[in-house]
Amino acid sequence: MRVLSYEFSRRFEDYFRGQIVARGIRVHFHSITELPEQLRHYMAFCWHREDGLHIYLNNELDVRHAEVTTAHELAHEILVYEGYPAALPSSPSDVQAQILATRLGSSILNALVNRRIGELGFDLSLLDETGIRALVRNTPKNPDLERMAQWENLVYNGLAYLDNHLDKQLNPRTMPELDAQAVFLKTIPGQWDLIEEMLAVVEAIGIEKPEQCLEVLIRLRDILRLGGKVLVLDVRSGEFH
Repeated sequence: MRVLSYEFSRRFEDYFRGQIVARGIRVHFHSITELPEQLRHYMAFCWHREDGLHIYLNNELDVRHAEVTTAHELAHEILVYEGYPAALPSSPSDVQAQILATRLGSSILNALVNRRIGELGFDLSLLDETGIRALVRNTPKNPDLERMAQWENLVYNGLAYLDNHLDKQLNPRTMPELDAQAVFLKTIPGQWDLIEEMLAVVEAIGIEKPEQCLEVLIRLRDILRLGGKVLVLDVRSGEFH
């Protein structure tokens, strides 16, 4: 199956036709260079519009990474189809809010998404290569801890750690970088206390069911003081929180 400049495998085509097309989900693929500059460092980014799901893909990836990344983004849409909640920016034109909303939703739902595509035979270690491994490789040796301790950075780092922690729990695999990430985060004033508060919420409520994810996202959104920028949508009822 051809996606942009890539030729994806028969596994991907079967997945796309059997789980995306069969559900009536309309998908449009784009180069990530079509997005605002703040979003172009992502491997992929999704945007919902009235005419369907738009997936913006980094066209510098090799074909194997591009395929598993695209499969991952499509699995997010399947969760929405099944009633799992979504985090959305309060203002669609606010790019910063869009990034925060995406980061919040992904921190909880990525583990469920990766379990789905892992069961279909997609290689999750490829996601690690462009995710936590790249994150650890790019960690500065002499970080500005005062800047890192600013609330916005504590939020981003906390959500990134939570994402990887839950993924490792639901999809057990070798991920030594997770320990290295924790060691670094414990050097930032206030960071690990925030992470422990976030982990406690997830562990108390769980994330297996849509109603659990909804409660977790609302609680995390409030802990992280994102109420003015991020809304949580209960897809089943259409209600915003």
